[in-house]
Amino acid sequence: MKPAPEQTTDLSGTHIDSSPDQNTSPQQNVPQQKKDNFSPSIIIATILSLVMLIGIGWYGYTTWYPNYLAKQFVTAAAHNTLCNLKYHQNRKANIGDYIEYIEEIVKELDEVEDVDELMGYEGMIKRAYYEAWKEIFNYPIDFYKRVKNPPDNLINSLISYGNMIVYGVCINEIYQTKLYPEISFLHEPSEARLSLCFDIAEMFKPLLTDRIIFKVINKNMISPKDAFTKNGFCRLSKNAKKIYAQEFELKLNTKIKLKDKSNKLTYKTLIREECYKLHKHITEKEKYIAYKSKW
Repeated sequence: MKPAPEQTTDLSGTHIDSSPDQNTSPQQNVPQQKKDNFSPSIIIATILSLVMLIGIGWYGYTTWYPNYLAKQFVTAAAHNTLCNLKYHQNRKANIGDYIEYIEEIVKELDEVEDVDELMGYEGMIKRAYYEAWKEIFNYPIDFYKRVKNPPDNLINSLISYGNMIVYGVCINEIYQTKLYPEISFLHEPSEARLSLCFDIAEMFKPLLTDRIIFKVINKNMISPKDAFTKNGFCRLSKNAKKIYAQEFELKLNTKIKLKDKSNKLTYKTLIREECYKLHKHITEKEKYIAYKSKW
């Protein structure tokens, strides 16, 4: 099964068409004023790319590095979404069909080599995952699919708000390492956005954003009355944002046990560990294995 590539954006910037002006004639003798478009960030990105090319060779960089890392992010994110679904299935949620469907897609990821095709599979997984949410909530709520820019209901607003916090945590942890935040492997790299944080956030959004949403909705800590819609844009109340932010802080500092660690780590520390693992993979050729939750 080969899905059509799906273009997704998460709080992202726009893509810039840098194609040359087609109306320029080479026979014109009018002097052209050249404009230097090299910004410091572009120069740094170029230097880092050259360093990676020297260290692992052109073949390794163009064929193994970007696609391998992109696949790691997608498969880890898919695994963590399945962990969420299986957790609620064990609590009587009728979501077996969704789990089987996502598991079948995950099996096909091994054969995917193109990043655009990989994102198409990622989109299929997310659509099925979000469709299953109606069986997880304790009461009927207006949410059937992911809508953003702008979010159109309470759940979509909570997802956007939670993901925004996850991106902020990820970019802060990236800055604690030597990784360059504008060089990414799954999402489109761009000078206009720090796209590496979107890559790393993929595996943590199900564990942070989504689990907090399940909690605050099912425990009636946040309800539809905590949001209001104007011109198709659903906004959270100050109280809803406060409650969600408090729960996020608690979750972020929750300690979890890892197989290869003697001590427990918080999710915040775990995100930084992922950044260090990625840096080692790039600079020391130690294969990166993305974090997959045990439950």
